[in-house]
Amino acid sequence: MAEDNALQKTFVEVCEIADDKQQRRTGVIAKLVGARCEVEDVLLSSGASTVLSAQERVRLSILMGAIDHIVRRIEKC
Repeated sequence: MAEDNALQKTFVEVCEIADDKQQRRTGVIAKLVGARCEVEDVLLSSGASTVLSAQERVRLSILMGAIDHIVRRIEKC
């Protein structure tokens, strides 16, 4: 009986750790998606072409792709 309680407690602790990790992943993904949306908004804004150089716009587009890649990698974990 004592062993069952110890196993059950260990299982609960493992689940809590897994839930905490999932919550952290979800938070990181949400921040990355938010950052991606902000970059996309800048690129789609009418003033971006007058303020940013073509090279800067290309770098921001590459940044969006990098964020997408990171989000996909985190989702696989």
